[in-house]
Amino acid sequence: MHGTHDYLAGLAQIHTRESVEERRALWRHGLASLAAAASDRQPTPLEGVPTEPLLNSVRVAASSGLLDDVSFLSRPVAMAALFELAGALPPGPEKRELGRRVLSALHEGDAATFVTLATSLALASPRALGGALVRARVALSLRLPIAAGTGADTLALALISRPELEREWLTAHSLGALPSRCLAGRLLERAAREAARRAKEGDDSGVRVFERPTVRAAWSRLIGDRESLVWRHVAAARGLLAVAVPMRAEEIDHDLQPRLGPGEWRRAATSLAATLSHDPDRALARCLEILAGEITAKDPGVASV
Repeated sequence: MHGTHDYLAGLAQIHTRESVEERRALWRHGLASLAAAASDRQPTPLEGVPTEPLLNSVRVAASSGLLDDVSFLSRPVAMAALFELAGALPPGPEKRELGRRVLSALHEGDAATFVTLATSLALASPRALGGALVRARVALSLRLPIAAGTGADTLALALISRPELEREWLTAHSLGALPSRCLAGRLLERAAREAARRAKEGDDSGVRVFERPTVRAAWSRLIGDRESLVWRHVAAARGLLAVAVPMRAEEIDHDLQPRLGPGEWRRAATSLAATLSHDPDRALARCLEILAGEITAKDPGVASV
């Protein structure tokens, strides 16, 4: 068999093989291909694979111990694949068993495993992100540094892509106390980074999320917040999106006019600094110009935002 589709179809053929080695090969190739399809954000990677043969193969995989044979993949990737496999099965003991393994990984896994599964759940089953423990872990994930490599940017975009989750995680928090508003601002920044990355690859679906009226309303509230702990995240998000949304770049230039005031200057300077990620030469030159110009002379605080 060759190609991702063939390997995925192979998951439904495990029950037709007598050889342990053949079953294991089909399982491993299929699970790896399923994980790769899920990471590429394919909405239904097992669409077109017959349900009954797939169910029979999962039964064989469970009875022969293949469900435990996932160590050839990283744990986040393996759990994401099992989540997709569970989603393709009809209700029954096999689906429940896969669901049990996924939920156990969600609650007990490391940060990368949690973020990967939380992202899948946000896109497919938002209610599964309920509960105080899960919500606390989501909030903690958004605070992790980018260098941690957990995929929190993808999770953030997923949280504002679904209206029901956006109401809970963005709109409601944007109207709350300072810690809640900080979380909402951080959510926009992380989501903007992922949207900008996808836009660079030719996918503008993430950018379009920021044009929804409720997201725009929360954005306006947060970037206008009196606390720098809040607005600096949204200002950074504006700079990250400027490469894909010309209007955001125009806003930054407009707010760096000397006739305006410290509120506009400091937010725009933060946005300008964020553009270093996608246009370092122009952004650096503009930053140096601002530091040596009239705005910084009037408000030295611009240099430290």
